[in-house]
Amino acid sequence: MMRKVRTNEGWIGFVPSLAFATVMTMAGLDMTSFLEYLEWQRWDTLGCLYILLFAAIKVMIYVVAAVIENRAINTRFTLPTFSPRYALFVLLTPAECARPRLLFAPGLILAQALSMAYIVTAFAFRGFLVRLVELRQRQSGDTVSIVLFIALYIVTLVCDTMILSPLEVATVRLALQRSTSEELSPVVVPSDGAPDKAGDEVKGGLARLVLQLTYITRS
Repeated sequence: MMRKVRTNEGWIGFVPSLAFATVMTMAGLDMTSFLEYLEWQRWDTLGCLYILLFAAIKVMIYVVAAVIENRAINTRFTLPTFSPRYALFVLLTPAECARPRLLFAPGLILAQALSMAYIVTAFAFRGFLVRLVELRQRQSGDTVSIVLFIALYIVTLVCDTMILSPLEVATVRLALQRSTSEELSPVVVPSDGAPDKAGDEVKGGLARLVLQLTYITRS
């Protein structure tokens, strides 16, 4: 897929997603930035409430981030760095600009919530296993074989791939669906003028994404 992006768009094709991901990470809004609260000793009522609250906030933020990031990757328009209003009029429909709640599609929220639930559960389970192994070592004095850690790592890696990959594909496809409403009058485009064919270009990007996913599956 990286080879196809480089062939079609050049190295500049990697900039939109890389820049957005960098900003999200530096701002502390990446999906795993709150997992330090999942230490084994902090599994009390207040700690669980904090985890649920932060997870819900992260899901809401990441839904919007997924829409902007995936549409920015698949649009063929050059999005200016210092004109966010122009970029939003290219990436969002008039209905979405007038009613931002349309960005929170039920399917997209569900996909992000399932991803978050799995990440939290897997992180807590791995921490529990590590603590359990350390406790056994202190009690028996035996040294745990490195082969066991490698086997556990491979098993968790396979589980992560099998569960998170379909959710990521669903997130991409749902984020690329553009919400419209015939009841809303078109939103006035700013003076620098967003292109009229943004929807057609995003549909073309979706087709290109499906072809890339097909290529990965066959290879």
